[in-house]
Amino acid sequence: MRSPKINIKDMDSLRASIASDIEKRRKEGPKGPTNLREVIAGLHDVILTMRADGWTDSDIAYALTARGVKISKFSVSRYMQRLSAKPRGKTAKKPTVAVQASPDSVEATRARESEPDETEKTAPHVPSMAGFSSRKPRDDA
Repeated sequence: MRSPKINIKDMDSLRASIASDIEKRRKEGPKGPTNLREVIAGLHDVILTMRADGWTDSDIAYALTARGVKISKFSVSRYMQRLSAKPRGKTAKKPTVAVQASPDSVEATRARESEPDETEKTAPHVPSMAGFSSRKPRDDA
């Protein structure tokens, strides 16, 4: 037989216990960062300064580990890359401005388009087999 998933004898005592936990957290104040990303994000400018002063990711990881943040140099590097990267996704398109062309510019454009291009004046390059030789047949027999 299965054991019940809920083992509550008194709903009122459960409610009172949770309410006391809520009050306890409110008195303690806001909770600190809960993961490494939040820690590195909070120290982003400090770590950039450390790097500018010649600290390596290994040095930074050691300093953080000594202060209670267990992190590897690879994680420091990866989090910093991600925090410094530009956001991905669709970027807003720049609005296009409609420019009215004067008749002179339209005529000049048409005249340029009607003139043959430098590439059109010369014959296109056609590949040739001139100078090609295949291998001599092998005498295996």
